Amino acid sequence: MNWPRARILRLNGIDESSVKFLDSTADYPQQPGGGTDQSTENTGVAGTTNCVRCAKWSRRNTRIIAGAKARDIHTSTLELFEKVLGPTTTTLAWKKARLINCTFNEPPLADAPQTVSWKLEGTDWTIHNHANVFSRTGLDIGARFFYATSARESRG
Repeated sequence: MNWPRARILRLNGIDESSVKFLDSTADYPQQPGGGTDQSTENTGVAGTTNCVRCAKWSRRNTRIIAGAKARDIHTSTLELFEKVLGPTTTTLAWKKARLINCTFNEPPLADAPQTVSWKLEGTDWTIHNHANVFSRTGLDIGARFFYATSARESRG
């Protein structure tokens, strides 16, 4: 575990061995006692996917804490948390950051897709985009470069 994370856990009286850090594509463990998330500033695919993933592993009254820059927490962000997870409040801003506190109360929710897929024009390829990994609804600059390079090389 890196030093800043370990220090923050110790300062908050949390045993380091009780915490598991996951990347955005990892499967969440079943029934953890709580969770934290760095909230994304968009409430589209990435924000919805993160909230839905939290809802799937949460039990009633599980406390979920998300952090973000104060300027990135909008009414739509809080509405998304309320809709997908349950009652939501925010802290006062401190050093330009805030926390979103939420208590899961099992609101009814339709399944959300894990990926967004689309067919690439002029090819037989279908691109699958994981939320919060690349560009939300299209190819980012790196993916465009990769596509152009791999398409040239596959043609010889």
